[in-house]
Amino acid sequence: MPIESINPIQQNIREVSGRGTETRQPTTVSFGDTIRDFIESVKDAQSVAEQRVEEVIQGRSENLLAAMTALEESSLSFQLMLEIRNKLLEAYQEISRTQI
Repeated sequence: MPIESINPIQQNIREVSGRGTETRQPTTVSFGDTIRDFIESVKDAQSVAEQRVEEVIQGRSENLLAAMTALEESSLSFQLMLEIRNKLLEAYQEISRTQI
């Protein structure tokens, strides 16, 4: 997979996590807001992929490469979301097993 197709995903992660290259004033963003924004970006990627595939199927577009790229980006975003969810669940379970 070319690096160029990964860059938009990295940009989405930077935007959601607030770790872009530019310097920002510290803001208070809740963990829930961060997760919600990340899920919204995954949902948006899936919508774009669905739209591009639909355009190719209906003959409104012949850009199969763009449709396949959008599908792959959507798939990678979803896989990343699942991995983050799994890590959060593991962390929660570890914390719940900790004796006080």
